[in-house]
Amino acid sequence: MATFDRAVTQKERDLVLGIASSRNLPVEVVTPGSEREPLRSRLLHVGDGNVEKLVLEMPTDAGRGVALRPDELVNVLLMINGQRYGFRSTVKKRDRKVLSDSVEVPTLVLDYPEQVIKLQRRRFFRVRIPSLNPMLVKCVVEKADTSNTKKSSVLRFETTAVDISSGGIALRVPKSMSKHIGVAVRMALLFQLQGFSRPIRIIGEVRHVRSLPEGGEQIAGVQFIEWQKTLPGRRAINWITRYVVGQQREELRKKSGME
Repeated sequence: MATFDRAVTQKERDLVLGIASSRNLPVEVVTPGSEREPLRSRLLHVGDGNVEKLVLEMPTDAGRGVALRPDELVNVLLMINGQRYGFRSTVKKRDRKVLSDSVEVPTLVLDYPEQVIKLQRRRFFRVRIPSLNPMLVKCVVEKADTSNTKKSSVLRFETTAVDISSGGIALRVPKSMSKHIGVAVRMALLFQLQGFSRPIRIIGEVRHVRSLPEGGEQIAGVQFIEWQKTLPGRRAINWITRYVVGQQREELRKKSGME
């Protein structure tokens, strides 16, 4: 099984989108940089003569339609036979479509994506960090040596977490640090979990980086590494796991109306 997300071939891309539209498969729609939960939709149609486009049923949030704006970027996630795929596209316009049962539904027309990504299966539950209660993370990164002096140097910066799991953390990368943060870059992390008295100290390695549509910021997916080698590392993962499980229980409690 592949370790990292990867782009599929154009032939596989067309096959995946064709299957999803012929079955009107459910999809999740995420607006990059937004704090809202993924929106629910269905893929209704692919292509229209010589015009390459996608048609989605108008996305909903808790059953209510969310009319996204033309030219707005969206990430679309779908699943076929247990395999997750994702792609990024742009909203072309809002429209309406008559289904086979003569029911007319509001839709979004998207640009046909240049690529579709086969997503690795997540092994860990992720907890989103609300912007109103941010988690500050101090990062220390080894700076690449371009002067042939072989002198090591480090860069330090502070940022906020987007989400966290027992396997890793997603961090906002300031524009000033974007050229130093890429895949395979290692960093020392220091942050405080709500409800725990001691800070977490752990090593991470960047697995993927994606750009946000505004502000020049990026999101870096960082995997926790080498924690098995030391007692503090194992303790840190234990605390992170306890925090994530606690947040998961709280989320399920709210969704079930038991709070």
